[in-house]
Amino acid sequence: MVAMFSLSVRTQEWLIRAGIFLLFVGIVGGLFWLVRQSVQEKQTQEALVTALSRATTALEVLGRDTGEQPGHIPLKPCLADEEVSLDDCRAGLVCTDGRFPFWQGPYLPAAPRDPWGSVLRFDPDYACLPDIAGCGGEWWVRAIVAPGPDKQFDTNDDIVAVLCRE
Repeated sequence: MVAMFSLSVRTQEWLIRAGIFLLFVGIVGGLFWLVRQSVQEKQTQEALVTALSRATTALEVLGRDTGEQPGHIPLKPCLADEEVSLDDCRAGLVCTDGRFPFWQGPYLPAAPRDPWGSVLRFDPDYACLPDIAGCGGEWWVRAIVAPGPDKQFDTNDDIVAVLCRE
């Protein structure tokens, strides 16, 4: 013998309404999540632009005061070969190693970091590629580099502020 399970019309209506309500809540929740993700991406981008801009301005002032950039590299020619983390005293932005002539710093209260917490790096011989944010082409540049979300330099998710190029 097979047992039949039946619901009253009222119970069926209630279940349909509950299902529609849960569907509606799921759709609204998904939309809120998408908006939240978009806002977070915008805030991350704004924080990165601010960090790169502050570092660029500090490097310009350091160069004007001392005639050098991090690692005691002269302002010209554009390319050289000394990567320096901007929290290193050889960078001359937050502290000095004592070798910068006419140093007037600190030029920044703290080393600039990207939104993922990594300290930015001064790289006077960065190999730009078209898919790297901020490069806009393929050439060698002097740049300030943020390692991006993977926290590794010299990968495709680097973000670059080009100071000069050759």
